[in-house]
Amino acid sequence: MNLHIHRRGFIALALTSTLPLATLAQTDNWPSRPIKLMVTSAAGGQTDQVARILAQQLQASLGQPVVVEAQGGANGMLATGTVAKAAPDGYTLLMTHGALVQNEALRPQKPYAFSELAPLAMVATLPIGFAINTSGGVNSLADWVRRAKAEPQKFSYASYGQGSSGHVMGEILKQAAGLEIPHIAYRGGAPAAADLLAGHVSASFGALSDLSPHVPSGKVKIVALTGSARNPRFPDVPTFAEQGYPAVNLGAFTGVLAPAGLPRPIATRLTQEIQRIVRGPELSAKLNDIGYTPAPLNAQEFDAFLRADIERWRTAVQANQIKLD
Repeated sequence: MNLHIHRRGFIALALTSTLPLATLAQTDNWPSRPIKLMVTSAAGGQTDQVARILAQQLQASLGQPVVVEAQGGANGMLATGTVAKAAPDGYTLLMTHGALVQNEALRPQKPYAFSELAPLAMVATLPIGFAINTSGGVNSLADWVRRAKAEPQKFSYASYGQGSSGHVMGEILKQAAGLEIPHIAYRGGAPAAADLLAGHVSASFGALSDLSPHVPSGKVKIVALTGSARNPRFPDVPTFAEQGYPAVNLGAFTGVLAPAGLPRPIATRLTQEIQRIVRGPELSAKLNDIGYTPAPLNAQEFDAFLRADIERWRTAVQANQIKLD
């Protein structure tokens, strides 16, 4: 898929300046009824929690209810498809995460075209952690790599799904470190972390909220994080880049999109409101509490981020010959 087409889909369609009179009238009255904010993950998850805080504050500023509807499944494609096919009138929005770009690299057949979506604002970025089971005296990423090379039959790594960022980064790490160990895909980060604690896998990628509750046991240790700098909540955990693996850096994000073709006044209003809320104390505190870093990018900046991230994913997937079963 040509990324120049994506840009036209994102920017030209979303921010079109020539509007029919009927559309202008609708724009002047917007919003006049409830707004639906679709979430690409299950209810109660981190993205859903952030979406509900955002919705509450959008409701206060826009004067209409903002209803969160969590529609997990198919790696986010169900909710994404619903929004992509919705009318571009400002009443159906999408709160998504890294699955949006993962699907572009791994799933050529989708129920929507990427050009049918328009970015409004990024909300936050999220480092992904790599944790090990400390049994047998393994205490660092270097220890784990050394032992996995020497006894590959005893080692494996888990991720939160086939084709997930954890899976792709695991394959990048294997290639860079010269490892030959299996990947175990789980249906989410929580069960992967639970099996890491139990010793059923020797290492796992995961969100900090999934991994960190097991650290006090002493059986699980987070030994590396994605990102260009250390996370303030985990200042003692080095990045992959610090430890000689700069390519292991497919972090996560969350942001808001709309159907392409959204009138410019509505798109601009939503972008400004989302940026204001992300910079505010309540959502910022929640983001920091769950290990996210607030990143209130505007529509154009979010568009550039998405296009660059798609290219990084495609390169990583092709270089490591990763395919979905």
